[in-house]
Amino acid sequence: MDGNPNWGVFTATGILLMVLGAAAILFERATSWFVTLLIGWILIIASIFIFGSAFGLGSIGRGLFRALVGVAALVAGLWLVLNPGEGTETLTLILIFYFLVAGVFRIVSGVVERGAPGAVWLAINGVLSVLIGLILWVDYPQSAEWAIGLLVGIDLIFSGWVVILLGQQAKKELSGA
Repeated sequence: MDGNPNWGVFTATGILLMVLGAAAILFERATSWFVTLLIGWILIIASIFIFGSAFGLGSIGRGLFRALVGVAALVAGLWLVLNPGEGTETLTLILIFYFLVAGVFRIVSGVVERGAPGAVWLAINGVLSVLIGLILWVDYPQSAEWAIGLLVGIDLIFSGWVVILLGQQAKKELSGA
């Protein structure tokens, strides 16, 4: 590790990630719906700003394109807010993509950084993320109602564990052990 990392921040961050992960698992359905509604509202609010910025571009073509992007964000946001059950299916597909891609990147990072502190744990975290993505894919669309909360929770717990391990490694390096 470069520099002089604060191992306490790593440990505290890891613990917080694990607690948030446990809460997401305990309230998996509520988490799934909450995330869907939150993203919907974010898109609705963003659409207002995107649409409003369309008129300041100085070009009718660029302004029209920006306005259409704003309309698309509004439609997507309204769809998620008004249909959170179906929205969780869409978001579950996005999560499948996220877990598979993030997992592969974590594995590659672990392999590229082999020999560095925590590289093995990063690769293991990547393997677990890929497995989560595959589990979701196999059971889709039935898993959509609970998957967001459960799988985000699992990923947060494992990510928190890895961050704690990195913090402990930093502590060892700082103490010269």
